[in-house]
Amino acid sequence: MESDNIAGDMVEWTGTKPLGTPVTFVRHWKRDLFAIREVPCGSCTGCCRSAFDIELSSDEERARFPHVIKDGKTVILPLANGHCHYLVDDKCSVYETRPLTCRVFDCRMYAFVGVLPSNEDLPLVQAVREWAPPRMGTQDDREALVAMRLKFAATYTEGVDTTVAVALALLGYEEYLDTARKLMRVMKEKLGL
Repeated sequence: MESDNIAGDMVEWTGTKPLGTPVTFVRHWKRDLFAIREVPCGSCTGCCRSAFDIELSSDEERARFPHVIKDGKTVILPLANGHCHYLVDDKCSVYETRPLTCRVFDCRMYAFVGVLPSNEDLPLVQAVREWAPPRMGTQDDREALVAMRLKFAATYTEGVDTTVAVALALLGYEEYLDTARKLMRVMKEKLGL
């Protein structure tokens, strides 16, 4: 029986929420990248309580939201408790007009790449751990998952922020597909995996 544990478990899988398959997730994620979309958060507000600066990407967003300039970027800073200014009664009070950064964020991307945000104490870490391991429906899914993790490793070692490296791994994993196939072939031949 083939294992779904491709490239090792970097995330401690404790969750039961279905994550889906890598190829399908990335296809939908890329297609909807700049759309207002429904991420299956349910009542989770892990990202809204994890002390993230929210980068504003347009003049319209800069006009609509109070912000500061930090490290050359226009951002909304979190409150002292790490919560977003717009998290009210555990819900986003600006959901329909939330910044692009919030619209494109999906914590499932961490689970697919197999990493956690850098600070273990963040509520987002628990949110990522609630996802079940990725389903490996096809050989393409297995190869894509290995390629995503290889792309992440290559990007992250260049000193890129974890969240940026995760997103780049999803956007550019195809360049590592040949390497992933070769690696998986060697593992199968040499290790019987």
